[in-house]
Amino acid sequence: MTVDADSVDALIHAITGLSFSEEEIAKNYDKIPPYLRIYEAEIAEKLRVVRTMSIIAEKLGSSKIKDTLVPKVDASINNGEDELLLEICQQLGNFPQHMERNSCVCLVPLLGRVLSQVEEVVVGEAAADALIRVIADLTAAQVDSICLPLIKSVFEDDLFCSSRRAGCRLIVPCYCKTQSADHKSELKGRLLNAASQEDEILLVREAAVCQLGQLAQQAAKDRPEILTSLVALSNDNHRDLRSASVRSLMQMIQYCNEKDLEAIVMPVLERYSEDAHRNTRQNFASQLAELQVAYNKIGKSPIFIRLWEDNEPEVRRATASNLAAFAEASPKELNGQLVPKLKEHLVNEHDERVRREIIAETVKLLPKLRKEDASEVVKTMVSLITDSGSAAAKQAVFDHLKDVLSDDSQVTSTILPAYVSWLRDQAHDIRQAAAIGLGRIVRDRKTLAEGLAKNSALASLATDGNYQFRKVWVLTAQELIENGPASCIPLLLPQLMKLSADKVPNVRMALVKALIRLAKHLDASVVKKDVSGPLAELIKDSDADVRFYADEALACLKK
Repeated sequence: MTVDADSVDALIHAITGLSFSEEEIAKNYDKIPPYLRIYEAEIAEKLRVVRTMSIIAEKLGSSKIKDTLVPKVDASINNGEDELLLEICQQLGNFPQHMERNSCVCLVPLLGRVLSQVEEVVVGEAAADALIRVIADLTAAQVDSICLPLIKSVFEDDLFCSSRRAGCRLIVPCYCKTQSADHKSELKGRLLNAASQEDEILLVREAAVCQLGQLAQQAAKDRPEILTSLVALSNDNHRDLRSASVRSLMQMIQYCNEKDLEAIVMPVLERYSEDAHRNTRQNFASQLAELQVAYNKIGKSPIFIRLWEDNEPEVRRATASNLAAFAEASPKELNGQLVPKLKEHLVNEHDERVRREIIAETVKLLPKLRKEDASEVVKTMVSLITDSGSAAAKQAVFDHLKDVLSDDSQVTSTILPAYVSWLRDQAHDIRQAAAIGLGRIVRDRKTLAEGLAKNSALASLATDGNYQFRKVWVLTAQELIENGPASCIPLLLPQLMKLSADKVPNVRMALVKALIRLAKHLDASVVKKDVSGPLAELIKDSDADVRFYADEALACLKK
């Protein structure tokens, strides 16, 4: 593919001058008003063209991008539609990989114009994203001469709040690049001022607060001043600012000495855990692992219990979703406190989304717990299926039980009895999951299969007065024969075939479907002895579906 100046001109003409007649559009969009048909079709075609810019840039090479493509794009962005400007910014963010480092600076004025002149927040953010990628390839001198004046204009001229909001994200990358102490001080001051200035728009202040933690990671000598600002913001009247300060403060914890942690940071963390607004407590709960690192330094007891018992489900959910990481960062004695609370919340949590998170995190924790603690936790999880009236809780446990089957003692003492009891659950999905689960267990532990086949509680299902239980016994027998050793066949098949005379067609149909699956496991002598006679009657069954599947079973057995 060859790209020259004419190709670039065609690209820019398509972006700026493309138009369709109403008659052309009406051929395909009869039901849409004409003015909308034209606008939508033109925008769609322009977007398609804009998305080729990166390909064209790759073919042009660095010098032609700078001398030919960038000036043309720059001239095309005046009064551009937001959709096009968004895509143009995203494409320009890919240009540095096709350009020499010294040439990338030509992209800054173009993207700066978009950042300064567009009110739409999403477009401003896209321009900032692209500028951050460009700044990474600039020299310190280029940042000082080109980027710092742009940031000054963004914050000092009377621009849209979206410009200042996106401009906050440019400060830290420029701070990292510039070598001038004065420029570093100026950039730090702008960010602190944007965060703390009460007459600034809230969205801008929030964006600035979110950047303070990243600035603290780069500005070692300015950390005390940044920490002071974050402490003040954690007590701000605006809930969004308090919430935004959480992450930035957590990013600073690793740089705080024990004295500052004790005297300055810990009171703020206590305040976060009791904040009047849910979002602050939720953001705080999601940082529990980082928090525990600080607690390990000064030996404080954890706040996680308070957050775990919060009255807002989303806060409890954020706490639960970080439980494993929190425990990993905790000393062993703290995990001893964790197990009783874990069992309590597994049983008492009433929000199913939160309980699902607790179950998932509990599975991650089990290998790290003492054997006796793990056994108690597994029994508590199992009890959710046996005792809980919640189908969601039962299903959540089933989804994760496969992860706790590595311990044979847990399987024989807890899991197998629970699975057998779940076969009598009132919910069809739970009964079916239990039957299939037993099959998975004996597939990996065939020595358990005969004991299950002889299990009296399991055998009683075959003669139960409730046909649903007789039906699930058929599925269980099928799973044990399929996945267990051949010794299960004489233990289960005779009772299985007795159900060929069951009075409920659904049970008889379950039986013939099972025979289809089991055909490859039964040799001719077993078929002749136990299967042929009952199957001959099923082929003449009064129910059409039973007859259909019986014929299919017979065909499978003859193969």
